Amino acid sequence: MYAFSDLHGNYNLWKQIKQFLTNNKAYAICLGDVVDRGPEGWKIFKEVIDSPYVITFLLGNHELMMYEALAKDNKLDLNLWFYNGGEPTYKAAINDPLKDKYLEKFAKTFEYYVIYENWFISHAGITIPKDKKLSFNSEMKDCLIWDRNHIYNSSTKEGMNILHGHTPVQYLGNRFDRLGISYSFNSEKGVLTYCNEQKYCIDLCTIETQAATLFNLETKKGMVFTDESAETI
Repeated sequence: MYAFSDLHGNYNLWKQIKQFLTNNKAYAICLGDVVDRGPEGWKIFKEVIDSPYVITFLLGNHELMMYEALAKDNKLDLNLWFYNGGEPTYKAAINDPLKDKYLEKFAKTFEYYVIYENWFISHAGITIPKDKKLSFNSEMKDCLIWDRNHIYNSSTKEGMNILHGHTPVQYLGNRFDRLGISYSFNSEKGVLTYCNEQKYCIDLCTIETQAATLFNLETKKGMVFTDESAETI
């Protein structure tokens, strides 16, 4: 099982990931934020929904903004979305006669999180309390999409690894360096590990690096794809 996140409209990266999954008959979990910033987010969004090799599409904050703007036609949401890079996705979606079909299909199939063996996977990540009690109310669901406060909390359930995107590894590394928080980052594997090696981040800030990680949940290793080539680890 693999996972990928935060492609942000870069179709060349998605094309390579899709080809790898197809060639190897491998399955993946999408951690969200395939849309916005880059030019082809809507195209990726539709293909990820239709892909037989993507078994779960987790809601990212950019998919949430997109859905609220397009499905509700709310001007405030549209402004917020554009501020966060949604204009290319918007222009593609409103000119697509299948827009409503894909929004409806997405609304019926997306998840906030998934547990795969000893992995808890969501877009933004989470800190699992020591008492291991999680209440998935509206506030918790919002945290799974938007929250970054959890990255400073080293408490998590014993034996449970957490995988997320949402926060670029560059941001995490800079913050951890300033605060003296222990972490490791392997640029060849495209994975930043922290919180006593129980939390894993695979957001490579695609819009700047033109790179994305396809993460192997069994081996805990990544495959870094770029616009021009893919480097297998």
